[in-house]
Amino acid sequence: MEAEGREYMVDRRMVNSFLVQFVDERSDALTKRHMLDAMSKILGFSIEEKQNLGLVKKVEKDASGGKKEEPARGGFGSSLVSFLMGDDEFD
Repeated sequence: MEAEGREYMVDRRMVNSFLVQFVDERSDALTKRHMLDAMSKILGFSIEEKQNLGLVKKVEKDASGGKKEEPARGGFGSSLVSFLMGDDEFD
């Protein structure tokens, strides 16, 4: 049936719009982060993928077995934003 699998389809125009806005030099880092977060939700990223993008904090267990949150590291998302914004680190 044609309707099967439609929930997994993504509109190319939407992805195009997000990508163009993401690389637009007028978009600030916070806007880019929000866009990356929205795309991760639309594309159904796993927790691990979101952690790799730096969108969510990693949770580790401490010695007593309790959870200890580790601050989100830069990850791919921060690296991509830095690269696209032309930060010195990537020149």
